[in-house]
Amino acid sequence: MLGRKLRERRKSKSMTIAELADASGVTNGYISQIEQGKLEPSIEVLHKLASVLDISVSSLLHKSALEPVVLLRENRLTCGTPDGGMLELISPLLGRDGAALGAEVSRVVMPGVTPDTASPVCYEWEACYYMVAGSMEIRMDGDCMRLNSGDSAFVQKNVRHLRANPFEDDAVFISVMRRPE
Repeated sequence: MLGRKLRERRKSKSMTIAELADASGVTNGYISQIEQGKLEPSIEVLHKLASVLDISVSSLLHKSALEPVVLLRENRLTCGTPDGGMLELISPLLGRDGAALGAEVSRVVMPGVTPDTASPVCYEWEACYYMVAGSMEIRMDGDCMRLNSGDSAFVQKNVRHLRANPFEDDAVFISVMRRPE
């Protein structure tokens, strides 16, 4: 389903796989394998592709044309993260009128003592992170900010930043991604 949605969106934007690869920094072969359903991409790759295609990650992942305004726990979408954690989409995808909502809300669990090998991310969306439990670091522009339970941070669109958890306990945070108008 993800591969089909990705191909449909790419074609609706009149893009070739090569054009999407150039714009996203993801290889032609990798995109082709995703579209054929042979490969499950990481959340970072999904964000890169969705950004270029001007679509939310949740729109690529959701299963039906219309989602309820109430999203029951058993119907939430989840996926693993490259660091061995888990991302769970906790916001409904569409409003009552079937229109896409302007934000995605996710609950993310980042394992403790995550190796510092992750690549910085840069989204076309504004991001707000709210720490539910544990601690994590956000690194950007040469600064390193520690967020503890109850803290939050806002990152403007197109700002490269890295989320890391060098601490022993898992970090649990809410991520709110909103496309600026």
